[in-house]
Amino acid sequence: MGSSVWFTSAKNSIKSFIGDKDLKFADVTPDWLLKYENHLRNGGKKDTTISINQRALRVIINEGKTAGVIKESQYPYVVRQNGKYQIPDAKGQSGH
Repeated sequence: MGSSVWFTSAKNSIKSFIGDKDLKFADVTPDWLLKYENHLRNGGKKDTTISINQRALRVIINEGKTAGVIKESQYPYVVRQNGKYQIPDAKGQSGH
C-alpha cells in the first residue's frame, strides 16, 4: 500500500509539471530533472518532498535502464560523473 501511495503521489506531481503530455524516458535528462526540482521548489515543496518524488521517478528510470530502454549514456543521475543530476537529500544539499 505504501509504495502505491508513493508512486501515485510522484505521478501526480510530475503530471502537474508536464500537463497532459506523455513523459518518455528520453525526456528525463539532468536539465529536465533540475527544471522539475525548481518547479517543486517554486511550489513551496521542501527538500524532503522533492527527494521523495525524485526517488520514485528514479526507480522507474532504473527499470528502463535494466530493461535496456535507455542506454547508460542517457542515464540522468549521478553515477560517478559530473554533468548528471543528483537528487537533493533531506538536508537541502544537492549536487546539480
